[in-house]
Amino acid sequence: MLRYAAIVVVLWCSECCGEPPPKFMDNTTLAGMLLTVDPWTSASTNYSETNWEHLVVIARLIQKSDSESVCRTLRKYQQDQVTHSMDEILNDSKLYLLIRVVFDLPEHDPNERKWSYFGGWLAARTDYNSDGTRNRAWPITWDKGNPRLISGCLGIQGFERYSAVDEFLYFRSKCLFRDLSSLHSKLR
Repeated sequence: MLRYAAIVVVLWCSECCGEPPPKFMDNTTLAGMLLTVDPWTSASTNYSETNWEHLVVIARLIQKSDSESVCRTLRKYQQDQVTHSMDEILNDSKLYLLIRVVFDLPEHDPNERKWSYFGGWLAARTDYNSDGTRNRAWPITWDKGNPRLISGCLGIQGFERYSAVDEFLYFRSKCLFRDLSSLHSKLR
């Protein structure tokens, strides 16, 4: 927890003072920070403001880090979490939400447009909007710049594990980073 607080201070100071933060991400930092984040669960769409704030802090660090160190870190984190159990899905769910905070994904995308998927997360059609478009940021919607869950975690299907690295690289080539500067965070 102390390491997390130190990282938050470094990010806060760099934003306030205009000094660039470190341009790297490492597994110890990510793993420590993710310990402060609750997984995406099936129980409800309630997700605490503290969890969102922590995801935003981690997302800001990722956005300021080079892609190579982010990929290396995400890969190592997932390798260290291998348990082939529900715990693995819960740990991966944190990364799934995090990637959707990092990138500005369209919430009303025409359904016919092809997108790649990097895990068989069950959506039960909650990823479709009432107008027939798809929310590519699913299970998150952004309400006046603030994140909100629209679905609990229904699980993952198939035999392949969610690949946070592949999804990060795919979104990096296709989408812009989300502008997180307007989010009101107690941690800023």
